[in-house]
Amino acid sequence: MSPRCRKSGVTGLVALLVVSGAGCEGDELVVDDCFGPVALGKMPDLGMLIGDTASASLADYFGHPFGYELSYTASSTSPAVAVSISGADLMIAADEEGDYVLVVARAIDPCDESAAHSFHVSVEQPQPGTDRRGLHS
Repeated sequence: MSPRCRKSGVTGLVALLVVSGAGCEGDELVVDDCFGPVALGKMPDLGMLIGDTASASLADYFGHPFGYELSYTASSTSPAVAVSISGADLMIAADEEGDYVLVVARAIDPCDESAAHSFHVSVEQPQPGTDRRGLHS
């Protein structure tokens, strides 16, 4: 009895080894070779003052084992922190006071597989006389 041909969760070199001896008689064998993106490193938590902005290249924090092009999304759990995406760049704006706002950045590949990073942003009122030049921008 020959093995049944079906979509396999096995990928890469292992898939080639597995399917090369499958003995599928005339059936087309489809191997799912779509690994999802991977999160690299850790995105740091941020402390910001109202009116501050920060940016990060998400290409530095995500990769794909097959080099697939990634698209990106971002969300914030509070209106205190506005997030937007332009290409691979994440922009963060501190709009109002907020403590420990969760921001989630997600990378999505053409197979709709995804990976995510999350980090926290705290936003405070600027204190009179604060030197704002030392903040992330």
